[in-house]
Amino acid sequence: MIQTDIRDVVLLENSRPLYSAVENLHRGFLMKDGIPTDIDQRPKSIKDFCEEELKAAEKPNHPYANFRQFLCRDFALSNTHADDEALADTAAKLLCLYDALDCLGSESLPQEEYPDVFEYLCNSMRRIMDSSVCYLLYSQRNHIELLSTSVFPESMVSGNSPEEKPDKPLTENDFHRIRRHVHRVRSGRTGADDKDAWSIADTVYHLNMGELNLITLVIDFPRYPKEQWKDEFLYLIFRQDKPFP
Repeated sequence: MIQTDIRDVVLLENSRPLYSAVENLHRGFLMKDGIPTDIDQRPKSIKDFCEEELKAAEKPNHPYANFRQFLCRDFALSNTHADDEALADTAAKLLCLYDALDCLGSESLPQEEYPDVFEYLCNSMRRIMDSSVCYLLYSQRNHIELLSTSVFPESMVSGNSPEEKPDKPLTENDFHRIRRHVHRVRSGRTGADDKDAWSIADTVYHLNMGELNLITLVIDFPRYPKEQWKDEFLYLIFRQDKPFP
């Protein structure tokens, strides 16, 4: 059985209105004319769509009026003209993430397009987490495969001054260190001898990774019975050039 925490259930219930609102917004986006098929162009198209729709959503009878109110309440944004840009930016980040996951869930997605969609997902997660870089990593036992990396912002490519050294991408050795650290943290949380309890998803802060500021979202692929589990994980690794709050 999967370990269940009542806080996870409450969190899921609190997320349901947000998920439904973004799902509704995504349907509206897909009905627009001229949606780019090129993944690289979709974020701009989504941002333009959110700016147009959320500005019009000030009217109570607008289809996205409740979503605008939801963003103002839960994301601490004011329902004023001054915050229209912030509202659109937040909605666009959420919509890009939903769009990336929707693309990955499509049975008609050609295999050769998976790398582009993985990068789309990484960039969407990086923006939501306000991190410098996002890595999408697949691991099965000791095998590690880097599926994608978000586009490095300019600040990660070159230092802000000649005295500053540019940050370097994580190496395979770094990924193995992260994987070992994640396993140590998680085994300490659930108990190494408790073979029947594990979490589908978990977040691990890396406080002992030297000067690297990292947070890893771990997603399991459990199989039943537990003996058939192949230790398969997806790691979403967020790296910041300054400590996370």
